[in-house]
Amino acid sequence: MNKAFLLTSVERLHPDNAKGELYLTDVVGMASSVVSYTVADPDEAYGINSRSQLAFAQQRMQQRINSAHMEQGVTIEDPATTWIGPEVRIGRDVRVWPGTHILGRSRVESGTTIMPHAWIKDSTIGTGSTIGTGSVIENRSLRDKATTAPRTYLG
Repeated sequence: MNKAFLLTSVERLHPDNAKGELYLTDVVGMASSVVSYTVADPDEAYGINSRSQLAFAQQRMQQRINSAHMEQGVTIEDPATTWIGPEVRIGRDVRVWPGTHILGRSRVESGTTIMPHAWIKDSTIGTGSTIGTGSVIENRSLRDKATTAPRTYLG
């Protein structure tokens, strides 16, 4: 969308509803032309207007991320409780136990086991490593075959 058009249109918005809210979507009606898009997956165009809808959208995105990793040879013991960021890279034959979060630009090399409730952010975990239950690892690089004890903090 053209920035100048957007700024001008926002100034012309009026709260024509019971709550007195301005709707950015009303700007579409002010445009001189309309473009439509077709998406293969309806989730790509899912509208979010509440916290429950936001939670649903986050859940769907996480399912897609987890499924993509599993298709590439990652074992995720409980995908419903495992959160993996969109920029994370995970090698084959990695096993991720429930309640784990792998976030940021983390990289987990092949053959690694991540025990339950680990938190890994912006870190590299070497090949064949074992991350203990409840460990927190942030901004670190662990060598191959590294092992952390349960509840280790490296940050």
